[in-house]
Amino acid sequence: MKLKDSFFQYQACYHCDEIYGYEALLRANIESKICLPIQLLEDIKNDNNAQYYLFNKLFSDIRTSKKLQDARVSINVSCSFISNHIFDMRKINAQGINLTNITIEISERDYFKDKIKTKLNFKRLHELGFKIAIDDFGVEYSTLYRLKELDFDVVKLDKTIIKSDDFKQIKKIIDDIYFINNKVIIVCEGVEKLKELCLLKQLGINYYQGFYFSKPENMMDC
Repeated sequence: MKLKDSFFQYQACYHCDEIYGYEALLRANIESKICLPIQLLEDIKNDNNAQYYLFNKLFSDIRTSKKLQDARVSINVSCSFISNHIFDMRKINAQGINLTNITIEISERDYFKDKIKTKLNFKRLHELGFKIAIDDFGVEYSTLYRLKELDFDVVKLDKTIIKSDDFKQIKKIIDDIYFINNKVIIVCEGVEKLKELCLLKQLGINYYQGFYFSKPENMMDC
């Protein structure tokens, strides 16, 4: 499978039960089914040109779709992309794009290879207007340490956290996050049931996404 054969679908993120923005999710047609192209994502993880290609693909979608043009949209990039070179805005066609509406999501499942380049890129991306999110929070690498070291704007809790159904444990995680950064937005992913939504509201989490609200959809006809 080639990158050019992939496309984005968009899943809504909600704030207090109203659409707040969208996450761009890479998809491909595999055996006549729309699927997450796992092998393709693995193949391009260390390919900077492929990552820039996805930025340009996203921005093209935003310019094409009326529904996305003024919306907040997030895109997933690899830790390698953020830490193995200095971000080059010249490789992206951002004409007509409000970069303050764009959030770059970096998976917590991987590690940053070069801390100096990572911090330089965080600074540069923020200066350009991008927001930065840590994705899959609570899964792998020294999560709270990363929050102390890097200036994240958004924390996206991994879906396994809310599915643990352990109020005290989830509250401790949330309290720890706010202790480190009390300005960060916390988003819970993978909300699939009403009881999970009710638990989040009890915990004071008002940003969430998941199949309970909507599945990823094609925005090109909107």
